[in-house]
Amino acid sequence: DMIEQRSKAGRDYGVIVLPEGLIEFIPEFNALMSELNDKLATPGVEATEESILAALSPENASCFKYLPDFIRAQLLLDRDPHGNVQVAKIETEKLLAATVTAELEKRRAAGTYKGSFKSQFHAYGYEGRAGMPTIFDAAYCYALGATSAALLANGLTGYIASVKNLLAPASEWQCGGVPITSLCVLERRKGKDKPVIRKALVELEGPMSQPYAAYKKIRDDLRIHDAYNVTGPIQYDMVDCKASTDIPITLQLELGKPLTALAGLATPKNMGGFLHEPQTLESRSELQQWRSTRPHQVPAMLAEKSIAAVEVQEISSTMCAEQDMGYIRKFFSNLE
Repeated sequence: DMIEQRSKAGRDYGVIVLPEGLIEFIPEFNALMSELNDKLATPGVEATEESILAALSPENASCFKYLPDFIRAQLLLDRDPHGNVQVAKIETEKLLAATVTAELEKRRAAGTYKGSFKSQFHAYGYEGRAGMPTIFDAAYCYALGATSAALLANGLTGYIASVKNLLAPASEWQCGGVPITSLCVLERRKGKDKPVIRKALVELEGPMSQPYAAYKKIRDDLRIHDAYNVTGPIQYDMVDCKASTDIPITLQLELGKPLTALAGLATPKNMGGFLHEPQTLESRSELQQWRSTRPHQVPAMLAEKSIAAVEVQEISSTMCAEQDMGYIRKFFSNLE
């Protein structure tokens, strides 16, 4: 529905972010994976389609056969250390793109969709966490390390270091330890129940659901409009820049800070088949707005340099393959 709506508004483009574990929350697929994990932990059951189909219940066997070949193959890849299907290796985005493409073609035949849909995939993996640490990241990890050392020095094992009151300055943070057992739940591992730390999922209800609640308020606007927040590069200059020590937006919401309202969106103009939609200063992050008011600085060694003083001289002729000369001369008539 969203792709069709955006297409009617001239926006045959967009970005959809999918969590790698999304496929586990498709009811039929979740039941299939649960039985797969149990059957593959059973002696005599091999990780082949023939062996698996013979062992699965009729419902799950039907679900398994419905899946595309590449998804079935990924379900039979090596197990993780706990003996379970490696969800991270299942290309959920390609499965969804294939089903969305099929649905859009049905709508095209029905005359409700006339746009263009071409999917491109990119898996972030560790890329999202591999950048330089922010000032908050550095201070937070330092506090966790110091807290861990304090717990060990006092003979307190079986705890996870904890830091609270993160909206306050670092000097007011509250450090302590949380018993690991309080975070554990029972899950199936190699066909047996094992205590493991509960997965951190998006909370849809309850005291930790603020990020989702904030997103719900703006998601209808985000379906159609390009409400990008230009964060800019990490800022390490803390002088007169309060935003340089900001904590992640999701964490801010969990701690009770309200989400900044979406900036006024300019009306897009159709320019030769392209949409021109200027991004206002208000659509930028507080950090970028602060940076835009800061005077530009030039290193002393470049202060006296001038581009106007650069002299361009003609030297040797441009080299070009003989078979390409005829085509290149269409664009460069003075080519020798």
